[in-house]
Parts: sequence; C-alpha cells; structure tokens
Amino acid sequence: MTLRVTIAGAVTRDRSATGDRPGGSVLYGARALEDIAQVTAVTGRAARDRALEGVFGRARVLTRAADTTVTFANRYDAQERVAQWVHAPAPAIAPTVPERADLLILAPVLGELDLDRWAAAAPASAMVTLGAQGVLRSAPAIPGPVVPAEWHPSEALLDRLDAVFLSTEDVRHQPSLVPHLRGQLPLVVVTAGAEGATAFAAGRSLHVPARRVPAVDPTGAGDTFHAVCAARLAGGWSLEDALGAAARAAARCVGERIAPLSRARAS
Repeated sequence: MTLRVTIAGAVTRDRSATGDRPGGSVLYGARALEDIAQVTAVTGRAARDRALEGVFGRARVLTRAADTTVTFANRYDAQERVAQWVHAPAPAIAPTVPERADLLILAPVLGELDLDRWAAAAPASAMVTLGAQGVLRSAPAIPGPVVPAEWHPSEALLDRLDAVFLSTEDVRHQPSLVPHLRGQLPLVVVTAGAEGATAFAAGRSLHVPARRVPAVDPTGAGDTFHAVCAARLAGGWSLEDALGAAARAAARCVGERIAPLSRARAS
C-alpha cells in the first residue's frame, strides 16, 4: 500500500548571483519523497508568481495564494561572514490535511504554520513530525536579517508530535531545547551537516555518519533527511534503516543543485 504523505510549508525564492532558485523545506521534502510516497504539498506563494508553478514534480500541490512569495538572500560582510536576509514575508498557511494521510510533515521556513492547529488537524492515526528550523528563527524587520529565536512548544503540541528534526546550528542559541524535547517526545533527531546525525529515542542515542560525496550545494539536505527518515518510519522501517535511507538521500541532495527559476517576475 502506498504511503500517503502531507507536507506543509512555504515555498521560497532563494536569491543568488546566478538568479533566483526555488526553495523551502516543503519543496525539498516533497521532491525527496516523490518516488516512495503519494505526496500532497500544502504551500503558499504569491498568486502571480508563475515561475514557481511545476517545481514540485509529481506531488499534488495545494497552493494558498498570497500577496508575496517569501524571498531569502545571503549577504556577506568585509570578512566574508554570511548573514541570511529575508526580503518578503512568509504567508500564513491554514491547516489542510487529507483525512487519509499516514504522515504529516510540518516544514515551516519562517513561522508561517500555526503548529498547534496543524497538529490538531492531523488524522488520529497519522504520524506527525516537525522540522524545527522555521520556528527557531525570525525576521524582526522585513526586509532585514534572519535572527535566532527561542521556541517554547505547547504541551498540546508535544503530546501530538511523534518526532522533531533540527540541526546543531538551529539550537546553538537555545542549548536547553534538545534535552527538553528528549524528555517529551518519542524521537528527536539532530543533524550536523558533514558530521552526520544523531537520533535520540527510547533512552538511547544512535549516530549515523554523513556519506562522503562531492558537495555541489548543501541547501535542503536537512529537509531531505527529515522527509525520508519520517516516511520510512511511517512505512514501518526500523529507526536504523530509516536513518540510513535518510543519509543516502541527503547525500544525493548535496550532490545536486536545483535549476534557477525563469525570469518571470515575482509578485
């Protein structure tokens, strides 16, 4: 039986010297799952941003029209240190979860999902996972820099979540978060780029090394890891096997780069 996955979050425009590229956790997660699940992507973007049509491949896409498409860019100072800027805000996306979903992946980029409402909307039998990057950062002014933000999840949300995926970079400013989540959730996975990932479950930890491949672009590797690991777990795989599949998928992601968008104007 085909696994039915719903993944939610804003699709983005990521500005670079070679042109805007499509991005967002929802996009990388949906693309990673298109060969192993029936995917419904619930996303938001500017209604007139036609260049983003078709970027989700074979996934069914439910788009919430908005005034803007969230747009990110990297800025560098004189010492070549990078800072991420946001030029357009992420549109709020109301909960929409098919009744027969087996897995709900919450993949916000900048606080566009009301996590409590989304988790409550999931079918009782569905697994629910969260990629926490999008709630561990904020943009106090737009346009302006993206800055770290603390996250204090509600008890209701923690009761409904099956797993949280986050990175060592995400929690650098809130070191108490991972121990807190480990005491509340069945599974917490912390990714560390080239150092691999560590899963905490049932009182034990399990490390999976990153696969060594020529790196083209690391963007989306953590999102890919989350989506594939969650889908394999929802499909009945063991944690060890799910982590291994996720590591292989993340390595493929690192070795690729999404093509730039057409020159169609974003609205």
